[in-house]
Amino acid sequence: MATTIVGTTIALSADLPVKAPAYAPPVAARYNWTGSYIGGHIGYGWGSDPIDLTPFTVFPAGTVPLSLADNPRGVLGGVQYGTNWQFNRFVLGWDSDFSFSNIKASQTIFTAPGGIATGTSAEQKLDWLSTTRGRLGYLLADNLLLFGTGGLASGRTSQHSRYSLYPCKQGQVQR
Repeated sequence: MATTIVGTTIALSADLPVKAPAYAPPVAARYNWTGSYIGGHIGYGWGSDPIDLTPFTVFPAGTVPLSLADNPRGVLGGVQYGTNWQFNRFVLGWDSDFSFSNIKASQTIFTAPGGIATGTSAEQKLDWLSTTRGRLGYLLADNLLLFGTGGLASGRTSQHSRYSLYPCKQGQVQR
């Protein structure tokens, strides 16, 4: 006697445990130099050039000093801004900055050779400075840019000098 048994079963997968997906670290975004920026700066500046004076020939030698107000120094601060555009491994851009300055020097000297009393005063000051530059660079790595830059610099300086003559005899005090 031959017997045949046929059966069907339904299996539902909702009851099966789910395997967690394999961990994949997040992909870092590719570094991009394209964009604009703005920032501020503050610093200290100094120099070594004096105001050179031309002595008057009508005064005895030593009456008017040859130079005054050397070693200007002071604080400066301002804003800088610019834009970059990246094309594959090349970066084009421009930068500008503007700084107000308090870099200055002043000096007054009184002399009285040959009985002629004089006072000589001088002041030099850097009021402001600004630069604008273009930039062309090549990316050696995503975050390492080798670049060259060139542009224009401008500023405002002021120099003032004054000679005061006090005609009095040596030993006499003028009031």
